[in-house]
Amino acid sequence: MARELRDLYDSESRLTGKTYYKGDPIPKGFHPMVVMTAIQNSKGEFLMQKRVPSKGGDWGITGGHPKAGETPIQGMITEVKEELGIDTKAEDFELFCSGCDGRDCYQMFYMKRDLDITKLNIQLEELTEVRWFSIGELQEMVKTKELNPNQVDFFEKCMIYLKHGRNYYMRHEFPTNEEFLMLFNSVGWDRTIQKIEENRNNTCFAVSAYVDGKIVGMGRVVGDGSYFTIYDLVVEKSHQGKGCAQMIILDILDWYYQFKNDDTFLYVNASKGKEKFYEKFGFRSRPNDDVGAGMKWYEK
Repeated sequence: MARELRDLYDSESRLTGKTYYKGDPIPKGFHPMVVMTAIQNSKGEFLMQKRVPSKGGDWGITGGHPKAGETPIQGMITEVKEELGIDTKAEDFELFCSGCDGRDCYQMFYMKRDLDITKLNIQLEELTEVRWFSIGELQEMVKTKELNPNQVDFFEKCMIYLKHGRNYYMRHEFPTNEEFLMLFNSVGWDRTIQKIEENRNNTCFAVSAYVDGKIVGMGRVVGDGSYFTIYDLVVEKSHQGKGCAQMIILDILDWYYQFKNDDTFLYVNASKGKEKFYEKFGFRSRPNDDVGAGMKWYEK
């Protein structure tokens, strides 16, 4: 069987004209495209598919890589057809999140459709079964770790989209000096260009959120390989309370999950009154049963 040829993209999800064959190493500076979709019925349930044991045997959403020459939405249509036997068209899908995370470029879609799963023509070399899952069942799968971190990240972002209806483009890079200043000024903060450059050099991971090409939020992480702290989580006022900050935190956690172990720790420098927001993502205020209060040095 001929190996599948796929397109390569740059860090801003632009086609480069370069290609690679499935299974080959990805050249440095290039990224494959991954597409995935949630399918929800009128009962509010989500369609999940179980991979064959040779591909992990886990539950997940429908998705894959577009073939060379396909746009991301064309690739999404192909994946749904190949895996589930369903005919769809571009207008059936709603794009709710896209970006490039340093490994892959990605586009996340949502589709509302009632399907009789007993009549689906599933791809037997890829899947063993499909099922509808309620939100409660998915939440239980998160608790029991039946969903991997990528699946959890997808559904959390999908829930944000369904609640707020916002389509964010996420870049895993430090914003430009002008973008940084614009964000800070929008919330009444300020920082010098010299300090921004110092921040850039000391940052080990950053996320910038865009809508229609304009930056609307950012967050960054400083760390030494064991101890990491989130700083400068800033969202433009017109986008506060609309899911942007959640998207940024989810991308930071997705990055951290790649290497976290018993010897790594993630902290957040929360502004006063914002502690409850971070608690939703697993952060705990100090002091607690495990650790004492965090402390800050003040010159006498």
